[in-house]
Amino acid sequence: MYLIVGGMGQGKEPIAIRQFDLKPEEVLDLEESRLTPEELIAFLAGEEGCQIRCLNHLHCLLREHWDSETDWQDWCRQLSERQPELVILMDEVGSGIVPIETKERRYRELAGRVGCMLAAQAKTVTRVVCGIGVVIK
Repeated sequence: MYLIVGGMGQGKEPIAIRQFDLKPEEVLDLEESRLTPEELIAFLAGEEGCQIRCLNHLHCLLREHWDSETDWQDWCRQLSERQPELVILMDEVGSGIVPIETKERRYRELAGRVGCMLAAQAKTVTRVVCGIGVVIK
């Protein structure tokens, strides 16, 4: 698995497309997806899901399901095991002012923890700032 992180609009997707020679049909954009975390794992294990090489906007899935009963440690392990060459793009969401709303704080905490779990399993982790990718692992 390969993890690419950075702030919103910093150029993660173009870097992933160039670095991994991705075609549009190989990228699953989770920004508008209605998949639950469990449905995503099942989809990736299926015939159609095997064609997916990249998950874009993983943080959006976490925003929608931050309060689910998902065992995120196990979920990250399954994701890595099912598609070891998967490229994951995720916004960094923990910087800046700490939100007043509990829901927003919990979402940010989950995004940070899942990012750490994925980074631990990733072959490489690239941080993108101003369109420049820097390998940090």
